Amino acid sequence: MTEIRLFKGSAARGSNEDVSSLRIESLIPVPAFAELKDAGECYDKEAEKLVDALYKSLPGGTMDRVLIKMLERQASLFRVTHTTIGLEKG
Repeated sequence: MTEIRLFKGSAARGSNEDVSSLRIESLIPVPAFAELKDAGECYDKEAEKLVDALYKSLPGGTMDRVLIKMLERQASLFRVTHTTIGLEKG
């Protein structure tokens, strides 16, 4: 099991409550989905739970950089090649 220790925020955003510690465990295997729509809904719910927990627990500066790091890791999925298809040189 990988364990990391991070700074926690001083107060939950939008409230005066103390921020409790956060523990993330990945225990349940991903089920087989009959429909792509079902998979999307499941992943959306999982992502929402994770983002809520991180948002309520991490300092704002850490949360900002988590977003940046996640986008950097996925940037290759958004690359577009710039080629000309079907155009003849004149």
